[in-house]
Amino acid sequence: RSPPVRRGAGVPSWAVVATDEATKLAHDPTADEDRSLTVRSRGIVYGVALEGNEPQAAMRAYFNLSFEREGVDEYDHDYDREGLALAERTGDQQWRRSFLMHLSFAAFELGDWDTSLRLTAEAQESPGAAEDIFSHGIVLNRANVLARRGDVAAAREALESVGFDETVPDDQNRAMLWTARAEVLAGEGRYADAAAAAHESMAIHE
Repeated sequence: RSPPVRRGAGVPSWAVVATDEATKLAHDPTADEDRSLTVRSRGIVYGVALEGNEPQAAMRAYFNLSFEREGVDEYDHDYDREGLALAERTGDQQWRRSFLMHLSFAAFELGDWDTSLRLTAEAQESPGAAEDIFSHGIVLNRANVLARRGDVAAAREALESVGFDETVPDDQNRAMLWTARAEVLAGEGRYADAAAAAHESMAIHE
């Protein structure tokens, strides 16, 4: 999830509209041709944003480009790393957390669990994380890794420390919660309950 746009920071409205509209196609499996156009158009957006010294717009575009690639299980790109570097140069902790969370998820998907846990810890320990409800969800990535590693008790502890439940209004946080519940339940051998939790996660985006 990308941080809210800071209108007062000089973010051009055309960049916000272009990147946000394009992101709607990110997880649509029927949008192959549109997705290809989306990648090229957003690439233009962040190129122009960088040239125009608009770091907020550039970071949003980096994040959205990465999000689109995530939708087709492609992680061999530098969008998050470049976005993270820009966030660190500009001192933007909220965007830094967002890119760290993306990178930790990618590491999890690629089986690089040590890196995933390290990046998760970085996001959790960043300034302002305690006040950022979305960043609380990064602990769910820790639960997923621990469940896959067979450390079920620690995975359950991480899951229960997240600080919100299925009533959280944000769809992404709610989906992440149900996915982590499915991972932990499967690790505990409760496969029917795990399948039901996974179904709850998928139903959020249907």
